[in-house]
Amino acid sequence: MKSEQIIKEALQLIFNTVCPSLGPNGKYVFINDGYRSFVTKDGATIVKYLHSSNKQIQTVLDIISQASLKTNETVGDGTTSSLLYAYYIYRYFIGTKDTSVSEFKKFKKLFCSELEKVLKDNLNQIESKEQLINIANISCAGDEEIANNIGELVWNLRDTGIIEILESKDSDYHIEYASGVKYQAGYVSPIFITNAAKRTVEISNPYIVISTEEIRDFKVISDAYNEAKSFGKPLLVLAPKFSDEVLDLAYLNINQGLKFYLSYFPGFGETRIDNANDLNIILFNKEYLTCDKVIITKDEIQFINPGGDKLEKKARSIYLQQQIANTEDEAIRNNLIKRRANLNGKSGKLFVPANTKAELDEKIDRIEDAICATKAALESGFVVGGGYILRKLMYSSNYYKSFEEICNNVIGYIYRDIVFDNPFVIDDTFITNLSTNKKENISDTVVIEPVNVVKESITNAFSIIELLINCCSVIWVKPITL
Repeated sequence: MKSEQIIKEALQLIFNTVCPSLGPNGKYVFINDGYRSFVTKDGATIVKYLHSSNKQIQTVLDIISQASLKTNETVGDGTTSSLLYAYYIYRYFIGTKDTSVSEFKKFKKLFCSELEKVLKDNLNQIESKEQLINIANISCAGDEEIANNIGELVWNLRDTGIIEILESKDSDYHIEYASGVKYQAGYVSPIFITNAAKRTVEISNPYIVISTEEIRDFKVISDAYNEAKSFGKPLLVLAPKFSDEVLDLAYLNINQGLKFYLSYFPGFGETRIDNANDLNIILFNKEYLTCDKVIITKDEIQFINPGGDKLEKKARSIYLQQQIANTEDEAIRNNLIKRRANLNGKSGKLFVPANTKAELDEKIDRIEDAICATKAALESGFVVGGGYILRKLMYSSNYYKSFEEICNNVIGYIYRDIVFDNPFVIDDTFITNLSTNKKENISDTVVIEPVNVVKESITNAFSIIELLINCCSVIWVKPITL
């Protein structure tokens, strides 16, 4: 089978299986991974488990899925859209005779440049909780109860953004707030992961040790382990680096049953020392450093309800506020503002009701997408959704004919294929809300989406298609069995 045919079949499989999950009226996909069965509408999750018995097609599926997975990793939403763009971009260029890689690169550069201009011209900033609710409502498939809770949480936690999702013991959603702080740092190795589904390290009531320098001697960890054990607590050690010898001994001891965790410590140079000083105040409970819970991903660490003294934290906050007022250096000032926000930070817990495990997992998938989308909107701003930006893009330059097929196909899919017989209406005055099937003025529509989500979903699609355009063959090597 020729490579072009293999790519077409892989893209068609994605289009038929993943793309129908798009938008507020998207369809569910049922998945069994060999261990459990679950339900989802998340494009990145669906494509991750999508499988073909043809190994060459599977190879291409794995490559194409990276557009969705990268979008998910960067902004946490827009994953299905990324695959939809990839499908129509490839179809357009394969339908265009004698398309060279250099021509594709020129078109990609032009398209993304025009996209940047349109996004900039139509950019709005988040100014209210209601706008976040509208973002969440689109992302979580029109579930107003979820959207209202996410909007409130993200708006109230916009300084720290620490949100934990838990199962509710009754039939209602409810929110609880506590203090919290987060830093850009991650676990040392996947060997420490405790929650395989989320790929996170989660530790309750740990004994925490902080080092601002590389740990070269395993005795530091063993001594701390014995101290933590005397308090009946699990050990968490934070350091900027661990020597290979220390890591080898750590893995050996973990395999022999010892319970401790290693994570990188955030910051560089003076920033690292400042972070350590702040954390010692935030976490110290008069005996040792601790908090109710620590959640660590590959690039972030969160401390929920830290044990530090409130008066100490308040004094530190006042000190930082004085420094903020007295500095004129913008970079230093921004760092001080972040440190003060951490000292005064809050965390939130959203309790989610569900009658079955499958229902709970599906809701959590949509909630996590909505949280990512609202955070992205806070960071980057928002634009009118539902294909409005693509429509503006088509008329943004003299290259209307070059953009027309791709943009029209994507918009047409959103309006005609997902919701049959839905009026295809987008202009400079109003847009059709697919959730309500009603027209809304562009100036006050609730159909809005984060700028970063739009941008990432399109640019990641172009990145993958550039590889596919330049593919001459697909090779799958059968594994050698002994």
